Amino acid sequence: MMREISHVRQDRRGLKRRWFTDDRWDLYVWEEHDRIAGFQLCYGKDAYERALTWMEGESPYHAAIDNGSIGGANRRHAPILVADGVMPIRAVADRFRVDSTDIDPAVRDYVITRLERLQTEYPEIGA
Repeated sequence: MMREISHVRQDRRGLKRRWFTDDRWDLYVWEEHDRIAGFQLCYGKDAYERALTWMEGESPYHAAIDNGSIGGANRRHAPILVADGVMPIRAVADRFRVDSTDIDPAVRDYVITRLERLQTEYPEIGA
């Protein structure tokens, strides 16, 4: 069950960041004047974690999250995004729809709608 974390560090001037999380997901949402300006949906936390980042006016970016273990690296470092292949958008959207019923309905609906649009508008990132 996803829940919202309060007291989230704010790192972009003019944008309010919100964070929703559980064992499978991290969803970061940036709001500007009470409207969503972008989000980052991290999925696969229990296996091979990846992220889709979308900001208004920019192309979406799909990436793997390298926490130091990708490629056999033995050193630990701050997680970084590295280019990744095709995103299973439909499967991610379907699973997110099931797992996100307890978060802010406006945020949930926005993310699901945006995922569905991305599948049509950017077929190169989704399968």
